[in-house]
Amino acid sequence: MQQRRRGLVPDSNGLFMLCSFSAALVLVAFWVSCLWSDGVLRKKHPGLIYVPQPHAVYTLHLQQNGTM
Repeated sequence: MQQRRRGLVPDSNGLFMLCSFSAALVLVAFWVSCLWSDGVLRKKHPGLIYVPQPHAVYTLHLQQNGTM
């Protein structure tokens, strides 16, 4: 509220940047939550910071099942 009175509110470009950054964070969090308990990927990417690449998911799971 204090910044709004001073005129320090983001313009349309700033709002777009904030919204797109927030959407990207939500999508990454969803991706990690879906693959958090995957044992094969956890062995390949150990540690607390765990963001597996889509290529790793494809080569470990989808390619083995024969789907393309």
